[in-house]
Amino acid sequence: MHRFVHAVSLQLTDKCKKSLSRIFRLCDLDNDGCLSDTELSLFQRRCFHMDLESGTLDSLKAVVQKSCPSGLTKEGLLNAKGFLALNGLFIQRGRHETTWTILRRFGYDDDLNLHREFLYPSLKVPQGCSVELSHEGYDFLTAVFEKYDQDGDRALNPQELVNLFSTCPVMPWGPEVYNTAPVSDKGWISLHGYLGLWTLATLLDTRQTLEYLAYLGYTYYTGEETALPALQVTRDRRADLAKRQTTRNVYRCHVIGPRDAGKTTFCQGLLGRGRREAGALRPGEVPRNTVNTVTVYGQEKYLVLEDIDVRHLNDALMPAEVLCDVCCLVYDVANPRSFEFVARIYLVRIFFCFKLQCHSFMGYFFRRNTTPTPRSPSWCAGTSLSSLPSDRITFCNQRHSAASTR
Repeated sequence: MHRFVHAVSLQLTDKCKKSLSRIFRLCDLDNDGCLSDTELSLFQRRCFHMDLESGTLDSLKAVVQKSCPSGLTKEGLLNAKGFLALNGLFIQRGRHETTWTILRRFGYDDDLNLHREFLYPSLKVPQGCSVELSHEGYDFLTAVFEKYDQDGDRALNPQELVNLFSTCPVMPWGPEVYNTAPVSDKGWISLHGYLGLWTLATLLDTRQTLEYLAYLGYTYYTGEETALPALQVTRDRRADLAKRQTTRNVYRCHVIGPRDAGKTTFCQGLLGRGRREAGALRPGEVPRNTVNTVTVYGQEKYLVLEDIDVRHLNDALMPAEVLCDVCCLVYDVANPRSFEFVARIYLVRIFFCFKLQCHSFMGYFFRRNTTPTPRSPSWCAGTSLSSLPSDRITFCNQRHSAASTR
């Protein structure tokens, strides 16, 4: 009982108030600050697996009205203060099991902390596979967006974004997210960009996505025991290559090259921004990844670009830095040695790593201020570094010819 109320005053402890207040916000599905009769009925079914009996709601409201008049709105709806008062009465009257049942349903343990198993359910991801949001996951995240988009403009202003994550310990997104995914005309996170950010988060850190789905109330909203149905594990890339088809919806492109080659401009171009806008970004605002949707054979897919710096030719590319679907080599046309630099990266570093990973490779050689030019799938054909051509057209033609003869 000491976890719920103070021994002397019999008032709810701060930790108990915090937990119950969070539960109230999750149950307030329309974010109007009170629980309607419909929301209370859903709360009853989710927590106690039964419907409210006729007259029960009126009885509960009468109890709240008597003990805490300000716990009901003028319309007679239960607000946060009334929700806390009602649970306080349950505890004071020895009905601890009622409040415990509520807390357990929302993942709390004996110390009023969220269970690790609740936050991080086990998910096995075989090598060569990736994790994406399922339709159920996108539906839930869209519902959360709409709940906190109070002005209905299909974008989250800074305060709405703070409110959205009010049931989470910390805000998972920093200022760089405004340059990571599409934003509205006002520079706020649009629904399109918001779903893109969650798509990116799921690809890069599945564990964190599961954690925040739990914080945001996925299990309560859907009635599931864990957040696992919000995700789906893709088929092994090697199987996709063998069958020449895939059902994946998210593709990863690593943008590799030396600094000052135009990688930031290239990545920001995915968001429809030009060189001037990209150049105006301050260091803390430049994201490592950008994400947006692209149309592939009439279907909308997510494309994730990741900016990878290579300062010196001797710098080793880690396996994670070439573990992707596409590599894009970026060079500066104004620098005579820039193309030779990325060509050597391709021959010495990328090809062998890709061969080991059994992934496909598509080379994109991008010149600053020009449109990226795709070449055919290219594989190293034994070119010696001493005979490496400095001319990009010759180099690309050699790679094309080598691939065509295989």
